[in-house]
Amino acid sequence: MRLVPFEEGAFARQIETASAVAATPCLDGETVYVPTEGRQDETDTARVSAMTESEGTLWETPLSADSVTMPALGDDTVFVRSAEAYLALDADSGEVRWRNTDADRMPKDSFLEFENVGPAVGDGVVVFPDATGITAVDPTNGNIIWRQTLQKVRSCPVIVDETVYVSDVRSGVYAFDAGIGTEKWRWPATGCWSPPAVAHDRVYVTDPDDIIALDASTGDVAWRMGEHGLHGSVHSGISVVGDAVLASSRGFGLASVRTEASDGDAGTIAWSLAGDGFNTPIAVGDRLAFVDYAEDEPSLRVFQ
Repeated sequence: MRLVPFEEGAFARQIETASAVAATPCLDGETVYVPTEGRQDETDTARVSAMTESEGTLWETPLSADSVTMPALGDDTVFVRSAEAYLALDADSGEVRWRNTDADRMPKDSFLEFENVGPAVGDGVVVFPDATGITAVDPTNGNIIWRQTLQKVRSCPVIVDETVYVSDVRSGVYAFDAGIGTEKWRWPATGCWSPPAVAHDRVYVTDPDDIIALDASTGDVAWRMGEHGLHGSVHSGISVVGDAVLASSRGFGLASVRTEASDGDAGTIAWSLAGDGFNTPIAVGDRLAFVDYAEDEPSLRVFQ
């Protein structure tokens, strides 16, 4: 795993992990919570580790599983989903606080289909992705509060205020009440791989190579790009930065799409960088970063 500072003149630092990084790590201050797994080296042991650049590995917790999703943080707890369980780990020690095995087994799909899969933490609830739906649990003890069966979930749910937003590859985008799980609205579509991004009273989603802005309260379409606007499918997350939606696709390495608050027409491309993209664009201050797969070896590009 490599730590890349955004400051000019600073050098990337390497942190060795026990095995291959399984999904997107979670950063809290100087501590990185890293999910690793053994599918690539056939050890079939998934782990979650807490690491820092200066001290290395603070703790490492084996999960008795062969795959693991990205972690999420809440109340000094690391929430993560293994192939067959929902788990809560103490953020300081890695000790398992609770483990709920009442979970449908996640399939062994490709690495790229799971880099954006993980739980969402809200007020008094943690929502875990399942292969065919989502499950809300009590963060203090792991007891199930409610469940919703969908068709094919391959990205993180998102909790904003009292609403859970989730994309389903086969059936579209949903909004559920976070407390009781009732459906508020659904926008039917196929090819929704990306986690929803919520900002400006909009829910921004992909379908599969366009960006669509939905009204956060009703699910009505506010605007959408023209057909095949990103010239390739988006399997990673999208980021809302100011008046733009950033997306990384197979056709554009990185594209900036205007929102209603921008100058110009909403849903049109302000600029793009050629290349192939599979990762979520990251914005920190006035700098952007994404991974370009256009060459033989992936490269990280950081720019203003």
